[in-house]
Amino acid sequence: MSTRTEKDIIGDMAIPAKALYGIHAARAKENFPDHTPFHKE
Repeated sequence: MSTRTEKDIIGDMAIPAKALYGIHAARAKENFPDHTPFHKE
């Protein structure tokens, strides 16, 4: 699985290459765990 690296003030993070979400959504998922998956679109 390929990834892309996105950067914010906290640092770098690997995001799946085909993901339609970005670093902020990925960090929110880490910090506020919920078992509801992201939309597949």
